[in-house]
Amino acid sequence: MVGLFASAPALAQDDVVPPEPNMVCGPDVSAGQFKLDEIGPRIAGTWSAEAPGLGFTAGVHAFTANITFERGRIYILANGTKIELRPVYGTRKELRYDPIRQQALPEAAHAVKVSLEDIGLVTDCEIGLAPQFTWTYGIGARSSGGVYSFLDSHTAIGTMWNSAQGAREVYLSR
Repeated sequence: MVGLFASAPALAQDDVVPPEPNMVCGPDVSAGQFKLDEIGPRIAGTWSAEAPGLGFTAGVHAFTANITFERGRIYILANGTKIELRPVYGTRKELRYDPIRQQALPEAAHAVKVSLEDIGLVTDCEIGLAPQFTWTYGIGARSSGGVYSFLDSHTAIGTMWNSAQGAREVYLSR
C-alpha cells in the first residue's frame, strides 16, 4: 500500500478544487429571507425519505417524494398526494419536536443518529436559518402535517405527525 501512495503525483496548490458553495442554506444565501424562485429549482427533484415512527406509529416508513416548483410555489408529491410546502419566514419551527405530545422526539424516533448541529456542520448550514417549509393535509380526525428544513440541495430533515397521535422524524436525501 505504501508504494501505491508513493508513486502518486503530489497535488499542486493550484490543483485543489474548492468545495461547491451551499446555495440552499450556505453563507451566500440571505438567511431567513430566502426567495422561493431561487430555492425552488435547487430543491426540485426526486428525494428518498426515511421516517422512523413513535408510539402507535411503529416501524420505519420509507418513501419516495418528488418536489416540484410550479408557478412560484413548491409542492411535494408522495404516495399519490400533492401538497404545497409553505415557507416559514421569521420564527422557526422546532425540528425533532412532537407537537402532539408537546415534547422533544425521543432518540428512538430520530431518522438520523447524529445531532442537528453535526448535520449542519457537514452541509455548511446553520440549522436555525435553513429554508423551512410546513405542510398540512386533511382536516380534523384524518389530518396530518409536517415541517421540513432544507440543509442543502441534497439533504433535508424534519418532522411529520398525524391526528392518530403518531409522529415521525423524516430524513430526506438524494
